[in-house]
Amino acid sequence: MFRACIAAVGEEYIIVMLNYATSLANPSVGEKVFYFIEQVLSDQKELIMTYGQKLQDLGKQQGILQGVQQGVQQEKLDIAKNMLYNLHLGVDVIQGATGLSREAIHRL
Repeated sequence: MFRACIAAVGEEYIIVMLNYATSLANPSVGEKVFYFIEQVLSDQKELIMTYGQKLQDLGKQQGILQGVQQGVQQEKLDIAKNMLYNLHLGVDVIQGATGLSREAIHRL
C-alpha cells in the first residue's frame, strides 16, 4: 500500500520524507525513519543512500558538538576548582567568572 502511495505522488515525496528524517533534532528517530523508507523502497537505493549519508554526517556533527560542549563545561569546572582551592576566591567571584551555578561550585 505504501508503495502505491509513493507511485502516486512520485519521487518528490520520497525526497520530502528523507529531508524530514535528516532534519530531526534526534538522529536516532531520523535513522528509524530512514530505515523504514529503505526497507519499503528498496528500488530507490541510490536516492536513499544520498540521504543516509546526510543523516550519518549530521549524527557525527552533533556528536562533535556535544563533545566540545562537554569539554567547555569541564574546563569551567577545572578553572573554578583552581579559583576555589588555589586562589581561595569566593563563590560569588567564581560564579561571575565562570558562569557556573552556586550548586556546581559547592559540589567541587
